[in-house]
Amino acid sequence: MCKASKLSVFLMLVGSAIFSLAAFAARPGGGTTTSYVGEALGVLPNDSQSIAYGVSSNGAVVGMSGGDAGEHAFYWNPNTRTMHDLTSAGVTGTALAVAGVATEYAVGQETTQAGTPYAVIWIAPPSSAIPLETTSSIAIGVNDWGTAVGGFEGKAVIWTLVGGQFVRTDIPHLQGNVESYATDVNNDGIVVGYGYAEGANGMTAFLRLNSGVLVTIPPRSGDAASSAQAVSDIVVAGTEQVVYVTGSSGEPFGFGSRQAIRWTVNIATGEIVETLPLNLLWAAGVNNAGDVAGTASSRSKQTASLWRDGAYIALKPPKGGVASASRGMPRLTGTVTYVAGQATINKRLRAMRWVVQ
Repeated sequence: MCKASKLSVFLMLVGSAIFSLAAFAARPGGGTTTSYVGEALGVLPNDSQSIAYGVSSNGAVVGMSGGDAGEHAFYWNPNTRTMHDLTSAGVTGTALAVAGVATEYAVGQETTQAGTPYAVIWIAPPSSAIPLETTSSIAIGVNDWGTAVGGFEGKAVIWTLVGGQFVRTDIPHLQGNVESYATDVNNDGIVVGYGYAEGANGMTAFLRLNSGVLVTIPPRSGDAASSAQAVSDIVVAGTEQVVYVTGSSGEPFGFGSRQAIRWTVNIATGEIVETLPLNLLWAAGVNNAGDVAGTASSRSKQTASLWRDGAYIALKPPKGGVASASRGMPRLTGTVTYVAGQATINKRLRAMRWVVQ
């Protein structure tokens, strides 16, 4: 997903229905049929709408459920198929990412009644939220080891669990930037995000190597801005060790059109070895196979999509739905691919999980 100040956290505010559709995606080497099952996950009690922002490799989903009483973070348990309220008493909140195999970690943000937002992490949700900071901050991404990333008072940061405490590491701005956010961290500790220049609406994406070196991820030639939203683990492509980074390139923030991009970055040299434009409005996640979860647009209607092997798989809403969008996917690959997001069903937003074969 996406994700305070200029950071576009789409706290969009569900029902419970299961649908199964076949999406036919022509793949290189002979078209095969890809099937998927989509499920609306419901809402917390007394709420009316929900949206899913993240899904783990175990199939657990986090997001936000809301109504007249405000917004609460939720955790959807794939084993019990139940939704749990994660938000602390007396505040509002949202959960933006979840990861972990033996132990799951979820991250997000809570906001006090006075309006102060602060980053939080949940260890083995639906446990109680642990504040990472007490002032203006947000946690946006997390890896399987509980390392979280986000923003603290306008600077991209990493929170690492050391001796039972979370220790913050500030990430310097790219040259010329005055505000930045880290959006994702992989299981190798590589971080991606983006920053803003003084007085400008343009964004510049970055990748932070384990050495602390920052790599600028530029927009496509002719574009004005780039943003990075997700990063794969280190994989081997030919003779190189690389990571896949996905985000967007296009006009400055808030202006004009943007297009989803998948960059391939050599981690030894920091070289951008491939810049691959995708036929998507935005990209929300990438896995270790290079598959990208994003959202496409056709005739003013948005549709959650999975790009795989050069083919686009449309993840449509269930019957009665008019649009869908993806917000996240796990890095790890397995027998199925999970995609989290939302669908508009009967004029209400519904948190969704698609399971793609």
